[in-house]
Amino acid sequence: MGRECIGHYSTLRRYCVFSHDELVCKMALEADTLSVSVALAAYRDMRTMLHDERKLRKSLLDWGVTEAEREAFELLPDDERQCQVCNTTCFLSCVSCACSPRVACLRHYALLCRCPPAAHRLRYRYTLDELPAMLEKLKKKSDEFREWAEAVQNALDPDTPKTCDLDGLRAYLKRAHDLKMHKTELVRALETGIEDAEKCASVIAQLDLNKMRTRTRHHDPKYRLTLHELTLFAAEIDGLACVLPEGTHAVTSSARMRSSRGRLVRTQSGHRNFGSTRSRSHSGDSSRSSLAAAMHDATHTIHRYSRLHST
Repeated sequence: MGRECIGHYSTLRRYCVFSHDELVCKMALEADTLSVSVALAAYRDMRTMLHDERKLRKSLLDWGVTEAEREAFELLPDDERQCQVCNTTCFLSCVSCACSPRVACLRHYALLCRCPPAAHRLRYRYTLDELPAMLEKLKKKSDEFREWAEAVQNALDPDTPKTCDLDGLRAYLKRAHDLKMHKTELVRALETGIEDAEKCASVIAQLDLNKMRTRTRHHDPKYRLTLHELTLFAAEIDGLACVLPEGTHAVTSSARMRSSRGRLVRTQSGHRNFGSTRSRSHSGDSSRSSLAAAMHDATHTIHRYSRLHST
């Protein structure tokens, strides 16, 4: 947009408030201090600027100008570096002639005076070898953003296998702050993913689902979940944007509980059908006893998820 405005001003022969090319070059020299959005905009603009400058200098060379000298345009007053034809403020280059104190931009070099091309001189701020090096600094900044964005998009994509943990998501968010990113949609989605994972991790910690149990040490939790609630919570963990290692126990506990309850129901049904039989095998008693004990112990390991959210 800025370059288009300068071109429009040139058509109308209006004076510029400042040199747009000078601003872009200063940003390129301080690329590390720019936010990602500004660096991306500056990179695109400078790429266009470099392309145009190469064409204009080649045209000037083809016209017959062979003399050139470096000029620190930023040290000159604006009225000494304005094109006498379009009044634009020159910074990257201009053309001068010994017959006049005035200068012309490279778009209007033929209108500066009637002297032959060999009498003219190119005055430039940077060589065509220096400008690409400046552009590369902006490109590096924009590449860092692209790499970050691709990694975050893969991490948040529900169709991509989850390999990133909660610390990994936090590292992506820290990188976004280091790159001075604004609150883009991707950054907000990352923050939401981290917030959801932290909530689940907090619930798991309070429910104490991963507490080691022994026969001699019994842990009576403050909160208990029904099997249905535990299944829903396990599904919520599975839908997170990252892997929660501490949530694996919740998922496996849900599956084990459903399996144990199914076997226990079948065993109790068989017991009712054959209740009149006085003799039972010792192995059958042990099996039912272990299943009942497993159910009793599992009932104490799951906690009231809905009550936890109300506290």
